[in-house]
Amino acid sequence: MPNTKEEQFRKACEASALDAQGNTVLHEHLENYRQAFQNQAPRFQNLENAKKKAHLIKWKAIENMDRYLLDFETNFSRAGGKVIWANTASEALEELDKLLATYQPSHIATNHAMIHEEIGLPKYLAESKYRADEADLGRYLAQLNGTKPTHVIQPAIELSEEQAKALWDAKHPETIPVESTQAEKAAEDEADLEDDQAAPAEAVATKILHGFRKIQRERATSTDVMISGASHLLADTGSVVISENEGNNRLHNAFAPYHIVFAGIDKILPSIHDLDLFLPLGSLHDHGQRLQRHHSLLTGPQRGRETDGPTQMVLILVDNGRSNLLALTEQRQALYWMECGASTNACAMYKTIGGEAYQNTYPGPMGAVFTQHLDSEESYDYLQHAASFTDTQRANPLNIDIDRLLLKNRHDRVNEATKPLPESRTWSWYTKLAKNRKYIDFLGKGLKNMFIKLFFKKSWGDQRVLPRVPDKSFSTQWRSKAKDTD
Repeated sequence: MPNTKEEQFRKACEASALDAQGNTVLHEHLENYRQAFQNQAPRFQNLENAKKKAHLIKWKAIENMDRYLLDFETNFSRAGGKVIWANTASEALEELDKLLATYQPSHIATNHAMIHEEIGLPKYLAESKYRADEADLGRYLAQLNGTKPTHVIQPAIELSEEQAKALWDAKHPETIPVESTQAEKAAEDEADLEDDQAAPAEAVATKILHGFRKIQRERATSTDVMISGASHLLADTGSVVISENEGNNRLHNAFAPYHIVFAGIDKILPSIHDLDLFLPLGSLHDHGQRLQRHHSLLTGPQRGRETDGPTQMVLILVDNGRSNLLALTEQRQALYWMECGASTNACAMYKTIGGEAYQNTYPGPMGAVFTQHLDSEESYDYLQHAASFTDTQRANPLNIDIDRLLLKNRHDRVNEATKPLPESRTWSWYTKLAKNRKYIDFLGKGLKNMFIKLFFKKSWGDQRVLPRVPDKSFSTQWRSKAKDTD
């Protein structure tokens, strides 16, 4: 049985590459995305210039991250929100645990966000005493399937329509379309008519979506805490941007008295005016859409005459290795990542093996670059060879040089393997040895004198005589003296 992560990865690659049915489903979904992207890309008069401008804006944000994060905290706190800084994933969950212990919620709703997967939120909630439900359909289907998200944007991309229907029917066999307003009913009736004339797979997807919408509307009224992941943080207004396609996050947030948001420190943007570029670029590269259906800009909890939204809003800012990545001049460009799936969709290796084989939170080329620098006890060095160089740079919205970043990580890995032991590790061993006299006294005076003569004669010089180790060590003499005194 494979023991290391790398061995597990190689084994999973063999199994995934030979899964003809799974590859067919994955290729079909990725082809749908490719076509949607090609249809929407011409809406930009000059897509390459737009990406270059976005790259410069994010460069400005990351190079001045310390100042912009403090500006955001000031403005968000002024609006009534609270910011908590977490250095690691475990610290983030500890802070969440304190908040939930105070709130004592009867029902928690969560939306799909990769930062949740990174810090281990799903496992934490599954093992907690709180009832928690997923408000994103794709993530919910992955949960029913017993898998982690295998794609940054489409968590259950590996499922065919038939598999999704089987999972849904097993869990919710009698769901029916929701009661809607007259306008919504007319739109749904028209959609149902189109579904009857459309392919069976599309009709199945629509019925599952209608059933899930009904369930979410029933659950929303009992939600006490909404846990979200931020798409962007705006420094000049202190606003949190949450983007979604289904609107369930916004629905639960309207009823929940408490809203907790997780965000990596790299999500910062200088100004609200940057959204007119970042939102359409993100939507195009995420889903091949002109614009996602729901974008929420939340600047603290409800206040004044507002009648919906949370009464308390907390943002937990997660570092988890991002500061270490920021310190690397050549590789900090990885912090520009918007967590879109464009580079993943263009990766030939991902198309062959799927996302589950990667054995990490973030699959695909950018995941291979990014995961290497996160705080983790696991080694993910093997990921630097787990991405192809097929069209990755053109496929991401901020022109991140993924090829160079992968090669730089490989270069660093080789240097780490060949360089001598670091000085810090050498001194830690010496400290451990010096604090335990039994290790030092284990060797006799003859071996100690030989060791000193062998390693220190040249550094001591020719004009001085090397000191000799006495017959008895100081600690032995001290114990002997203490015994005689007694």
